[in-house]
Amino acid sequence: MGSRLAWLAFLPCLLARPAYADGQLSVSAALDSDDRFRGVSLSHGRPDARLEVDYDHDSGLYGGVSLAAASGRGQSGPLTHYTAYAGYVTRPLPGLSWDGGISHTHIDDRERYDYDELYAGLIAGGVSARLSYSPRYYGRDVQTLYADLSGGRQVSPHVRLFAHAGWLRRLSGSWGLRPRYDLGAGAAMTIRACELRLTVTHAPPLYAWGHDDGGTALVFSAVRAF
Repeated sequence: MGSRLAWLAFLPCLLARPAYADGQLSVSAALDSDDRFRGVSLSHGRPDARLEVDYDHDSGLYGGVSLAAASGRGQSGPLTHYTAYAGYVTRPLPGLSWDGGISHTHIDDRERYDYDELYAGLIAGGVSARLSYSPRYYGRDVQTLYADLSGGRQVSPHVRLFAHAGWLRRLSGSWGLRPRYDLGAGAAMTIRACELRLTVTHAPPLYAWGHDDGGTALVFSAVRAF
C-alpha cells in the first residue's frame, strides 16, 4: 500500500504537467545541521542534504516530495528518508483556506518504519492548524493523531519569524507510545534566492528507536530555491 500512496503524491503533477501555465512548480535544495522531524533527529544529530519538489495547480490540487540524506551511524551508505504527499486546497472566504490530503513516509530502506497519514487543516492570517491521522504510525500496530499549530510573521522585507507546536497521541494499539509534544521557533533571512534559517527545537525522549534523539537542539539551515 505504501508504494501506491507514494505514487499517488505525484498524480496531480502528472495530470497537470502539459499545462504549467495553470500551476506552479517549485524546487528547492537545502543543507541542515540536523534533520529534525517533530522534534526528533532522523539523522542522529548529523548534517543532511535535502531536496524538495512541489507542484500547485490552479484547480487546488497539489503534490510533492521531500527527500533527505545524511551520513549513517554504523552503516556503509547514507541514512535516507522521503515523504511524498498529495492534497487539495480551497479558499471559501478571503484570507481563509482549508486543505486535506494524504502522505507516505519511508525511512532508511526499512519498510517496518513506513507509515501513511491522512491530514486536514485550516490556514488563516499566516497561521495553520492541522490534524494528521495514521493507522500504523512508524509501521507499528498503533493508531495516532497528531495536532500541530504553525505560524510566521514577516518583520522586514528580508526577515521573518516562525514558530511551531505539535502534540502526538496514541488512539489505539499495542505499542506503548506516550503522548508527547514538540516545539520549535526561529528566524529566517532571505538573501536573493537563498534563505538562512536558525531554529530551536525541543521534544521529550524518543519513541521509535532505542536511543534518545529528542531533547533541545539548535538547527541551522541554508535553503536555495530554483
